[in-house]
Amino acid sequence: MGRPDAVVPLDQCPVSAGLDAGGNSHSVFREPRHLAGRPGDGQDNPRLAGLRHDRYARWRAVLPGGPGFPRALEAYVTAFLAGDPRHYLGHNPAGRVAVAIILLLLVVQAVTGLVLAGTDILYPPFGSWIAHWIAAPNVDPSALTPLTRNLMNQDAYAAMRSFRAPFVEIHELAFYGIAAVVVLHVIAVIVTELREGGSLISAMFTGRKIFSGPPQDL
Repeated sequence: MGRPDAVVPLDQCPVSAGLDAGGNSHSVFREPRHLAGRPGDGQDNPRLAGLRHDRYARWRAVLPGGPGFPRALEAYVTAFLAGDPRHYLGHNPAGRVAVAIILLLLVVQAVTGLVLAGTDILYPPFGSWIAHWIAAPNVDPSALTPLTRNLMNQDAYAAMRSFRAPFVEIHELAFYGIAAVVVLHVIAVIVTELREGGSLISAMFTGRKIFSGPPQDL
């Protein structure tokens, strides 16, 4: 089956693939990647409205999980490796797994970073708790700064530094993990674009995808 030869508006798209006289497919589907609300939906915040109404932008369509997801992931990977990849309007199953990994690493990086900001420079939201922990007797915790070691209880400070140590390791590993996942994600997008022969990258700018067959999540 050849590459699609045209792009048409959503309301004119065929539901299934078709062939022209030369045996080439001409199915075209618009990818609903916009976050704006639908006209006249009466919502004050169109971006949140888009997340409510567009099923491809909902978390359950972006993150892995749901009925049949393991089978869909296995089928997608098998078809992809066989050179006959399955098409999706939204995120494909492998892409949903990648999104979950990236978001998890970002959350770990953010939480551990906030803990370290509290232990190192007494910065909110944990800085006040750390200051109360390490302040010497009869010392106002609000008077502490990273440089006022003489106002700190040295035993409590040493315990705090021991508490801090694993967060440093996790924060550093999360940083390298994010860097590696970003590189792998870019490579995966390029490989997917070449293997599927579609328009995955251009769809990020135009909001349109071109398929050689009907998408699995239409």
